[in-house]
Parts: sequence; structure tokens; C-alpha cells
Amino acid sequence: MEMAGAVGETFYITETHRTEERQNELYAQGREGNPGRIVTNCHGPDCPHVQDRALDVYPVRNGKPLIQDATPADMQVIGEVGKAAGFRWGGGWPQKDRPHWEVPQR
Repeated sequence: MEMAGAVGETFYITETHRTEERQNELYAQGREGNPGRIVTNCHGPDCPHVQDRALDVYPVRNGKPLIQDATPADMQVIGEVGKAAGFRWGGGWPQKDRPHWEVPQR
């Protein structure tokens, strides 16, 4: 967060740890007749959120998290700061997950 402040940004963290049950619920969303849009391609115990290795980050403007209203440019800043802090950023993946920061596995 200190790095975000250094570039004049404030970030909001929405999700860190997820139970396997919660991750699987998110995976089912938008699939197999479940309402909503697809939000993840990972399910089960091997997911970074289940393993406490991931967080989702959004920009803040005028004291309000831009969870629905973030622009691609906003999310690019999120990605650049995350990468500079040593995280893998989901915005560089073929199936984009721009809010996602992940601690690399060793």
C-alpha cells in the first residue's frame, strides 16, 4: 500500500482468503445454469485464494472503491504496482483477472 501511495493511489482489498466452498461457489457462477458472469477459472484446494496466496485489489477515488467502475487504465496501475511489489498480476493472463495479485509459488 505504501507503493500505491508513492504513485498517488489508494487501493482497496476486497478478497484475500477464501474457503474451498466459497471458491467453488464462485467457480460455479455463470456455469451450469448458475446466474451471473464467470469470475474465476479456478476451483478446489489448489486455488491461490484457498492457499492464502492471493488478494483482489481495486482503486479508490473520492473515498469510494471502484469495484464496478474501474477503468482499464486504473487496473493497469493496479497491475504495475502489484508487479513492482513482487506479485503475479492476473491482468497479464490470457483470461484476464485484473484485480488479482498472487504470491508466486516457489
